Parts: sequence; C-alpha cells; structure tokens
Amino acid sequence: MLIVAWPCVHSGGAERWWYYVIRELVSVKGLKVVVVIPTNLRRGCFICPANLGRYNNIIVKYVALNGLYNFARTILELLSVIKRSEVDYVVSGYQTPSIVLLSLVLSAFTGRKCSVMFHNSFGWLPFINNIGSLSTVNKLLVKLYNIINKICRFIYVSPAIKYEHERIGLNARNINSLMGAAVEFTDLPPYRDIHERDIDIIHLASISKFKGIYDLIEILHIIRDYKHDFNAVIIGRTSKEVENEIKTLIEKYKLKDNVRFLGFVDGYVKFDLLSRSKVMIYPSYSDTFAISVLESLSVGTPVIAYSIPAISMNYRTNAVIKVRTGDWNAMAKAAVELLNDPEKISTLSHEAIKFAKRYSWHKIAIQFLKGAIEQ
Repeated sequence: MLIVAWPCVHSGGAERWWYYVIRELVSVKGLKVVVVIPTNLRRGCFICPANLGRYNNIIVKYVALNGLYNFARTILELLSVIKRSEVDYVVSGYQTPSIVLLSLVLSAFTGRKCSVMFHNSFGWLPFINNIGSLSTVNKLLVKLYNIINKICRFIYVSPAIKYEHERIGLNARNINSLMGAAVEFTDLPPYRDIHERDIDIIHLASISKFKGIYDLIEILHIIRDYKHDFNAVIIGRTSKEVENEIKTLIEKYKLKDNVRFLGFVDGYVKFDLLSRSKVMIYPSYSDTFAISVLESLSVGTPVIAYSIPAISMNYRTNAVIKVRTGDWNAMAKAAVELLNDPEKISTLSHEAIKFAKRYSWHKIAIQFLKGAIEQ
C-alpha cells in the first residue's frame, strides 16, 4: 500500500491520526507500506516519519509536488516505487487537490485501486453557515469530487463527514466511514480524583474562530458573573495575531486573574493539564471528530460542547454535555452547574474514561485497511 501523507504526533489531528494508524499497520502480516511525504506541504516534523521508517515493512519517501517539473518527476519516481515494492493500493492521505491528483495519476498508470482519505469537509465550512458560504473554488471542487468518487473510494475519518458533505452537495456513494481517532492510554498521567484537580475549566483546540475561541471568551465572561473565583487555562496552537486578540479580550473583560493563555503544549504536559481540570469547554463550530474531546475524556474530564454533527454523532455519552450551537448562556450555565456539583463531575469523570476506552488505534487501522482494499 502506498499512502501519501505526513505522519507526525506533534502536528495537527490528521497528521497524528496517520502516525498511529501507520504504526498499527506494521502488525498486519504480509503488509508493506510506502509512506510518501509531500515536503512542500510542511505538515509535520521529520523525526516522526524517521521513527516509522525503522520498521522493516515501512518505506518512507520524501517528494515535492510544487511546480509542474517536480510533480512530473515525483510521478515517474513513484511509478518505479510501485512496481518495485509490489504496491496494490494507492491512498491519498488528505483531500488536498494536489495529493488527490497525484494518487489518481498513479492509480490510472498502474491500474491500482485508489482511495481518498477525508479528515475534514471542504473549506472548513462552519456548521452554522449555508452552502452559499462556499467559495467558488470549493463549489467547483464539490462537483469535481462527485465525479472522482465514481472511480475512487472515499474514506471518512468519522460518519459526520458524510453529513457535512451532503449538506454542501457532495453526494458520495462509494464510501467507508471510520470510527474516528483514539488516545494512547499507556502514556497518560495517573487518574486524578475531583478533589485533586486544581483547574476549573480548560479549553484545548487549534485556536481559531471556527474552533470557537471568541465564543469561549464571551462564555468565560458570563461564567464570572456567577462564579467570581474560577480559574481557566487555554491551550492550543495559533497565530501571533489571534493570540494578541485573545489576550486583548481577556484584558477588556477583566479576566486576567481568571484565565491563563498557555499556547501550544504537547505530549504529557497537555494530558497533565487536562487531568488537572474539572471540565473542558469546547464551543467549536467546525469538526469532523474532535480528537481534543476524546483526549479530555480519556483522563476523566467531562466536556461541554456545541451540538454540531461531529459532537452529536460521535460522542453519545453523558460525559459530553451538548448545548445549542452558538448559545453562550447555555454553555456558561452548564459549566457553572457542573462546577457547583463535584459529585456529578466525579460520576461523569468515570463515564468519560469508560467511553474513551472504546476507541483504539488498532481497531481504526484495521477499519481503514478494510475500507481501502475491499472495493
């Protein structure tokens, strides 16, 4: 199998997903994986692919897709790789047009079956927007991908993507939906009882408007009217511009004594902060699975989230409290009620861990493999 993606545990959700799934594919008897990394996309580090390259049945290749010359040279190189490595299936690791085109060309020239992996919907269209909000380019892509689906299977990271695609007119039929993502339980900090948790509220996401960062500040502002002494932390990667805007809003609403903006943290530090928190607030408008929510549940921290399809379809558990999308007051009220009820937090905490343990990278990897080859 040849997969065009960039596996990396230090980058976005899609890159983390690929790292753990490819690692689990190592255990599949007789399977060889060629990982093709498009360096022009800069989707992760080079250490993670090197770690995977240590396995005997994984080959890591670095290519460039920018410019016609590089694209053509990459095609010729990979055609040779497919022949030498006895590749039977080609997988586009993202719905990125250049990667999909590469995969389609390789499939057409070699007669190999092809799949396209979708980790998000076109244009990151927020759930509250309508189809008219799609750019002209994305409208054209929707039409093009409807045609591509007739010759190439689409693999969705979660069932929510099918719903999102149909909403914008992408009515794919040759599809396979996976169960989402998972968490490495062996690397988690020890479980903390509710009385050991010193952070009231945490927010973990890629900090942006679509992930609800501006809603979050408004919600925290409302919470302070009911609970003056709460403390909260915000963690996640963002641009310097957005970070400065958030810090300005924190000053404006006089939340400086209540809120700490920590920026990007990784690995054990991230899970340590989550395990010290009583509740996570997650007012995201745009997701397909929301791995941040699962990471929070895995350490026993219940979540309050907007009821967008990615949340309502994937997180059918009381440990994720769902409120109407965009309703700041409802989310603030739910947070205050939960913080004032330690016994309920404790109950939801244990339910959260039980729910999170349903997900495993091995199960997802096998799901992916079957979805790619059983066409």
